[in-house]
Amino acid sequence: MNILTDLSYEEAYGKIIIKKLEAERDRLKEENAALRTELMVNRKPDTKADDQEAKADSGKPRLTLVPPRIIWDIAAVREYGCRKYGDPENWRKVSPQRYRDAAFRHFMRYLATPHGVDEESGLPHLWHCCCNLAFLCELEGNNDG
Repeated sequence: MNILTDLSYEEAYGKIIIKKLEAERDRLKEENAALRTELMVNRKPDTKADDQEAKADSGKPRLTLVPPRIIWDIAAVREYGCRKYGDPENWRKVSPQRYRDAAFRHFMRYLATPHGVDEESGLPHLWHCCCNLAFLCELEGNNDG
Protein backbone atom coordinates (compact mmCIF):
# COMPACT_ATOMS: atom_id res chain seq x y z
CA MET A 1 0.00 0.00 0.00
CA ASN A 2 1.37 3.38 -0.97
CA ILE A 3 0.34 5.89 1.66
CA LEU A 4 0.75 8.77 -0.75
CA THR A 5 -1.95 7.42 -3.11
CA ASP A 6 -4.49 7.39 -0.29
CA LEU A 7 -3.91 11.04 0.63
CA SER A 8 -4.91 14.30 -0.96
CA TYR A 9 -2.21 16.26 -2.75
CA GLU A 10 -1.93 18.69 0.18
CA GLU A 11 -1.63 15.90 2.74
CA ALA A 12 0.98 14.05 0.70
CA TYR A 13 2.96 17.24 0.10
CA GLY A 14 2.76 18.03 3.83
CA LYS A 15 4.12 14.58 4.75
CA ILE A 16 6.99 14.99 2.27
CA ILE A 17 7.84 18.41 3.71
CA ILE A 18 7.72 17.04 7.27
CA LYS A 19 10.08 14.19 6.34
CA LYS A 20 12.51 16.65 4.74
CA LEU A 21 12.36 18.95 7.77
CA GLU A 22 12.94 16.04 10.15
CA ALA A 23 15.94 14.89 8.11
CA GLU A 24 17.35 18.42 8.10
CA ARG A 25 16.77 18.71 11.88
CA ASP A 26 18.65 15.44 12.46
CA ARG A 27 21.49 16.55 10.19
CA LEU A 28 21.78 19.87 12.04
CA LYS A 29 21.75 18.11 15.44
CA GLU A 30 24.64 15.89 14.34
CA GLU A 31 26.52 18.83 12.86
CA ASN A 32 25.99 20.83 16.06
CA ALA A 33 27.26 17.95 18.22
CA ALA A 34 30.31 17.55 15.99
CA LEU A 35 31.07 21.28 16.16
CA ARG A 36 30.73 21.32 19.95
CA THR A 37 33.08 18.36 20.21
CA GLU A 38 35.58 20.02 17.88
CA LEU A 39 35.48 23.20 19.95
CA MET A 40 36.16 21.27 23.14
CA VAL A 41 38.99 19.21 21.65
CA ASN A 42 40.68 22.06 19.80
CA ARG A 43 40.35 24.73 22.47
CA LYS A 44 43.38 26.91 22.98
CA PRO A 45 45.08 26.46 26.33
CA ASP A 46 44.30 29.15 28.85
CA THR A 47 47.23 29.70 31.16
CA LYS A 48 44.89 30.48 34.05
CA ALA A 49 42.80 27.39 33.32
CA ASP A 50 45.91 25.20 33.17
CA ASP A 51 47.41 26.53 36.43
CA GLN A 52 47.68 23.43 38.66
CA GLU A 53 48.17 25.58 41.77
CA ALA A 54 44.70 27.05 41.35
CA LYS A 55 43.01 23.73 40.52
CA ALA A 56 44.90 20.45 40.79
CA ASP A 57 43.28 18.29 38.13
CA SER A 58 46.32 17.11 36.22
CA GLY A 59 45.99 13.46 35.24
CA LYS A 60 42.21 13.40 35.70
CA PRO A 61 40.14 12.29 32.72
CA ARG A 62 38.73 15.00 30.45
CA LEU A 63 35.20 13.70 30.10
CA THR A 64 34.49 16.38 27.50
CA LEU A 65 36.55 14.26 25.08
CA VAL A 66 33.75 11.68 24.95
CA PRO A 67 31.77 12.14 21.73
CA PRO A 68 28.41 13.55 22.86
CA ARG A 69 26.47 11.54 20.26
CA ILE A 70 26.95 8.33 22.27
CA ILE A 71 25.55 9.97 25.39
CA TRP A 72 22.41 11.07 23.52
CA ASP A 73 22.04 7.61 21.96
CA ILE A 74 22.35 5.77 25.26
CA ALA A 75 19.96 8.25 26.89
CA ALA A 76 17.33 7.46 24.25
CA VAL A 77 17.61 3.73 25.01
CA ARG A 78 17.51 4.42 28.76
CA GLU A 79 14.36 6.53 28.38
CA TYR A 80 12.74 3.71 26.46
CA GLY A 81 13.77 1.25 29.19
CA CYS A 82 12.41 3.51 31.93
CA ARG A 83 9.05 3.72 30.15
CA LYS A 84 9.00 -0.06 29.61
CA TYR A 85 10.09 -1.16 33.10
CA GLY A 86 9.06 1.86 35.19
CA ASP A 87 12.20 1.89 37.33
CA PRO A 88 15.31 3.80 36.23
CA GLU A 89 17.49 1.53 38.38
CA ASN A 90 15.94 -1.74 37.20
CA TRP A 91 18.98 -2.45 35.00
CA ARG A 92 21.11 -3.04 38.11
CA LYS A 93 19.05 -6.17 38.91
CA VAL A 94 20.16 -7.95 35.71
CA SER A 95 23.19 -10.23 35.58
CA PRO A 96 26.17 -9.08 33.48
CA GLN A 97 25.92 -12.20 31.29
CA ARG A 98 22.49 -11.15 30.08
CA TYR A 99 23.93 -7.76 29.07
CA ARG A 100 26.80 -9.52 27.27
CA ASP A 101 24.27 -11.62 25.36
CA ALA A 102 22.08 -8.61 24.54
CA ALA A 103 25.05 -6.49 23.46
CA PHE A 104 26.25 -9.28 21.20
CA ARG A 105 22.78 -9.80 19.67
CA HIS A 106 22.41 -6.09 18.92
CA PHE A 107 25.98 -5.90 17.58
CA MET A 108 25.38 -8.84 15.24
CA ARG A 109 22.19 -7.21 13.99
CA TYR A 110 24.04 -3.92 13.55
CA LEU A 111 26.75 -5.67 11.50
CA ALA A 112 24.12 -7.31 9.31
CA THR A 113 22.16 -4.07 8.84
CA PRO A 114 24.08 -0.98 10.01
CA HIS A 115 21.00 1.26 9.97
CA GLY A 116 18.64 -1.40 11.32
CA VAL A 117 16.39 -0.75 14.28
CA ASP A 118 15.14 -2.90 17.11
CA GLU A 119 11.61 -4.09 16.31
CA GLU A 120 10.26 -3.43 19.80
CA SER A 121 11.77 -0.03 20.60
CA GLY A 122 12.25 1.36 17.10
CA LEU A 123 15.73 2.52 18.15
CA PRO A 124 18.92 1.55 16.29
CA HIS A 125 20.63 -1.70 17.26
CA LEU A 126 23.90 0.21 17.63
CA TRP A 127 22.36 2.38 20.36
CA HIS A 128 21.10 -0.70 22.21
CA CYS A 129 24.55 -2.29 21.91
CA CYS A 130 26.20 0.83 23.37
CA CYS A 131 23.71 0.94 26.23
CA ASN A 132 24.36 -2.71 27.11
CA LEU A 133 28.11 -2.05 27.02
CA ALA A 134 27.63 0.98 29.27
CA PHE A 135 25.77 -1.23 31.76
CA LEU A 136 28.65 -3.72 31.64
CA CYS A 137 31.21 -0.95 32.17
CA GLU A 138 29.29 0.15 35.24
CA LEU A 139 28.66 -3.33 36.63
CA GLU A 140 32.09 -4.79 35.90
CA GLY A 141 34.30 -1.72 35.73
CA ASN A 142 37.56 -1.82 37.67
CA ASN A 143 38.22 1.90 37.50
CA ASP A 144 35.90 4.13 39.51
CA GLY A 145 37.95 7.24 38.54
